[in-house]
Amino acid sequence: MARTENPQAALELLILKTLSAGPNHGFGIALKIEESSSALLRVEEGSLYPALHRLEKAGFVEAEWQVTGNSRRAVCAISSRVCCFLRSRRPVGVAMQEDYRRQDFTATVFLW
Repeated sequence: MARTENPQAALELLILKTLSAGPNHGFGIALKIEESSSALLRVEEGSLYPALHRLEKAGFVEAEWQVTGNSRRAVCAISSRVCCFLRSRRPVGVAMQEDYRRQDFTATVFLW
């Protein structure tokens, strides 16, 4: 089984790939990653939100607060400078997904 050398970077790529489909909030991003991996990957909030903050600080993601009812949430969108980066990294995500499928287990991504 090929191992991911930098699990934080792998999570960030999954987030960017998810956001390439359109803006979303944190919980929605986690759900999309789980759905797109056929429930093989589950991203915990302790990993997701620090990764989103790193991506925002690096200029890859832009966040905007939206108010719905009595709650507010940050909706993240991919920045325009990321498109070429994602295209060059797509095979990494595909290889990871295939690798997890071969192992026939559900992987939980814990990053700290």
